[in-house]
This record gives sequence, C-alpha cells and structure tokens, in this order.
Amino acid sequence: MSTRRSRRSTAAAILAAALCVTSRTRGLEAAAIREEVFAIAAGWNLIHLSGDPVTKDPRAALSAIDWTSLWAWVPPSTGQSRGRWAAIHRSQPAFLDTLGTLVGSTSYALLAASPGTLRVKTLVVPRHSELRGGAYELHGPAVPSSSPPTLSRYFSRPDVKDHVTAVYELAAGAYRRVQAADILRAGAAYWVLADQDVKEPDPIRVRTGLGGITFDSQVTLAEVELDVGTSTQARQLTVRATPSADGQSTAAWLRISPADEGLPPEGMGGGAGTDVTIDVPADQSRVRLFLGAESQGIVPAGSPDQGVVVEVVLPSGQAVLGAELIPPIRQGIWIGDATLGEVERAGVHGGGFAPAAGLTASLILDMPATGQPRLLPCAQVEAQRDGRKRTYRLEAVLFHAPLPLTGTISGDGSSGVLAGSVRLPPDHPLNPYRHRYHPEHGSGYDITRSIELRFGESAPVAPRIENPLATVGVLSGVYEEEIAGLTPEPIRVRGAFRLRQTAEGTVAPCATP
Repeated sequence: MSTRRSRRSTAAAILAAALCVTSRTRGLEAAAIREEVFAIAAGWNLIHLSGDPVTKDPRAALSAIDWTSLWAWVPPSTGQSRGRWAAIHRSQPAFLDTLGTLVGSTSYALLAASPGTLRVKTLVVPRHSELRGGAYELHGPAVPSSSPPTLSRYFSRPDVKDHVTAVYELAAGAYRRVQAADILRAGAAYWVLADQDVKEPDPIRVRTGLGGITFDSQVTLAEVELDVGTSTQARQLTVRATPSADGQSTAAWLRISPADEGLPPEGMGGGAGTDVTIDVPADQSRVRLFLGAESQGIVPAGSPDQGVVVEVVLPSGQAVLGAELIPPIRQGIWIGDATLGEVERAGVHGGGFAPAAGLTASLILDMPATGQPRLLPCAQVEAQRDGRKRTYRLEAVLFHAPLPLTGTISGDGSSGVLAGSVRLPPDHPLNPYRHRYHPEHGSGYDITRSIELRFGESAPVAPRIENPLATVGVLSGVYEEEIAGLTPEPIRVRGAFRLRQTAEGTVAPCATP
C-alpha cells in the first residue's frame, strides 16, 4: 500500500469513530484541559475542535446553544472516490443519528437556529493535521484568538505554501474564497484544496513524543523541540502557561526557559502568568525549550494532579501542549503491609526492643485530597480482568474500623510522621476476647491501640530488598504500635512497612465490616 493511501485510510479511520454510538476515551500523557469558545451565528457554522472533548455526547455538549444539527465530514477510505457526512439532528430520535460521539482534532459543520456562544472543555491532545491532495479537506488552522495571522503567513512554509491552491470560508451564510491577505479566525474551519498531500501544514511543529509531558518525583525536567520553519525575517516566539480548566489546578509550579539559557532559579521567572519571549533569527528553524517542575512550597503534599496548558505563539500561528505534575504524595489509597520483627521486653538493664518471631500485617492507607489520612479496615476494588468487570475486597485484618491519623509527610515521602489510636471496647462485636455464649466471657478486654508510621526511617529488623527498582513509587518507614489493656504493662511492637499506590481499576473505602 502506498504512503498516500495509508494516510487516507488513517484519516478515515479516525473520523469514522464519529459514527459509533460510544467511543473509548483517548489516553493522554498530560491531563491539561482548556476551554474552547466559539461565537455561533444563526445558520451554518464551520468550527474546529482542537482537543478531545471532555463531554463526548453531542447533545450534552451543545445543550447551551439553540442548535439544529451537527455534521462531520468523513474522508473517503481506500477504494472509495468520495467521502460522506455523518450527522446528528436535535429533533429526531437518537437511533437515527449517524454521528454518535465527538472526537478531538476534528472539524464540524453546525446548523444553529439562533446566535449563541458555544463553550467546550477539551483535553489537550497531540495535533497531527494533514491535507489530502486532490480533494477539498475541512481543516482547522491552529491560530491564537488575539492577533491571528493572515492566510499567507499561516501557510508560509516552503513545503506548504506552494501546494495550497484554494481556501474557502463560510461567512454570513455563504461561501467566500479567502485571499492571501485575509486574517484567519480562531476556532474556525475552512475548506482547503491542496495539489498534493501535505503531511504537516501547521507553522509550528512540536516534537515531544505523544505531545504531553508528565512530571513526578523521578522526572522534574523536560526538553521540548519546536520546528518553526524558515523565514527571511527575524521573529519573536512567545510561550505562556495557564492552569488547566479543571477548576483545581495551578500553573505556579511550572518554569519555562530557552534551552540555551537554562532554567531560572526556583521561585523566579517563567511561571504562571509570565510570558517567555524568545528571539528567533531569520536563519533558525528550530527552538528548544526547558520545562521544569517546582513543587516544594507551591503544591501541597497529597494535592490532586496539577495540569497546565502551554501555548507557543508565533506571528504565523500557535501550538498547544499539555504538562502535568503528579505530586510525590498523591491522594488515593495505598496498599501494603507491615513486617513486625521486634517486641519491647524488660531486662535488668532496662527495657528495649529485641528481635522476635516475624508477623506480617496488611495495611491500607487512605490519603484523601482534603481531610485526615486514615488506615482502613478494607477497600473495594473494581477492575477489568479478561474483559469482564470484577469487584473484590482487600482486608486489613488488624483493624475493625477506620483509624484517623494526624501529622504531616514531606513532599517526597522521605520524612514525616502519622499517628493515631483506636479503641476496641469490651462489648464490641469484633472484640476477639468476647464470647456471647460463654458465661465467663460475655465481654472482652478494653483494648486501645496506638499506631505510629515514621516515613523514611529504617527499622533495625527489616526485610532485605535486592531490587533497587522496588523503592520507586513506594512509601516506606517504621511501623510502631503500643497495645494497652491486654497486660498490666503496654505491649510495644515495631517493624518496617511498605506501601504502594494501587494502579488497578477503581479503589475506594468499603463499608466497615
């Protein structure tokens, strides 16, 4: 199969997903969300969604405007001479619709009964646009809403401008040919005719793998390469960072700088609300950027992931990429165990811990986004296994109820203490020393357990870890517990704990047994 046919088949397959009633959510390297705004006129409108819509149901996404129908153009696949339209109509039954879901980086024809403003929240996704030669393509140029470029400036690359032969826009209910000096509109889609396949018509091409960058405790610096094309004149490139439109993110943690200057010191320059301007000489076609994560004192430990939208703007157009910060101590449920290998014993020279027969106790630590962390007696997991939805429980047998913890943990989990206590009354149904049918054991002992988790410390008696990768993404430290009520003197035990955040399915606290 030729390269040209392969690209046509790929484009058709992507848009053919719009014919499905349901769709799978596209994976995203960086969870950055932006709000795309469109001024809708009465009648026909050509719009382009650059990102993957958060709300994929067309009826729900268009509920704020007075719309009549929405259409998507599906290019011809291999062996077909013509493409076709997929549509959804507001007034007809849903089972008659051929457009079942919205997809990202796609242009649409929208028929509206009255003017309005359409706002769509989208996930920032990689942009891989192309123009197919020999036929009109519905194409959405990536241009900023402020100071958008002219048509000739947008298609200014030598390998692009010579092959774009005609461009038409839909304005005031009629099609009009766009002239070279006409200014393009942000969010609009155009019918573009090229005399041959143009793989990447955009003026800025971002080279970052999948188009998103993720920072965590292991990755704090990333390099981005921009292909800005050649020009006979010097240009200025502007980079700005804005928080994700998820309502909980901040951009204060991200620092941006040209690669040849290095990153500014922490807490200085290149962050949220600061435009980074780079002079691009006439003979330079590539620009490198450094993006760095700074979370200490800015993003609290245990806070949700932080998303940022990074906009790169040239006089000829713009590019958008996403960046995400995963705080070292993330909210969620951590599962592991404590290996108890020491017990405090009295001696002629005073008390102290001594080795004892090992005991492994399961631990489930809940780190909520807000509120106190706590140890849970159980957690419920919902996951897909062998194509089926499975639900099962994880138990921490040593706990009969959630145990609230107080204290703090450092940003990377290398230090800090969490402590709490729980009481098991004599008449509690789960008291192991109570037996309702025994006349002498109608009630048990009044037991109080005081637990302390010291993060980052090493227990004198702890399991030996041979694999150095076993510590990546793990919270570990010393587990110490004092049990009062069983003997005249409290019993103290100590050991090492290790916790890992589960990545399987959905995990949530379950009802107390």
